[in-house]
Amino acid sequence: MLLAPFTLTESFVDRRREASKRLPDVPSWLLVWAIGGLVAFALFSSLRGGGFAGMSMPFWLVGAPLINLAWLVRGHWTVKLRASISRALVGPRHR
Repeated sequence: MLLAPFTLTESFVDRRREASKRLPDVPSWLLVWAIGGLVAFALFSSLRGGGFAGMSMPFWLVGAPLINLAWLVRGHWTVKLRASISRALVGPRHR
């Protein structure tokens, strides 16, 4: 039995142009974490890994926030990449 309403009136809306104009909302604490990690990594050599800790500290200070930022803005960059590829394939004389 289907309990959810089923509608056929959904329409496709092309939002690629809108997505390419604005960056997604990135939490400010994530930017602070990334910048603070980079500063701590640059200033304190003991945080650069090695010995018992291995590369765990550099990952959590620098790698993890940068991976999170890349994941959050992936849609924006995908749209930009597709647009630049299509412009390159079409060429300057067909614009």
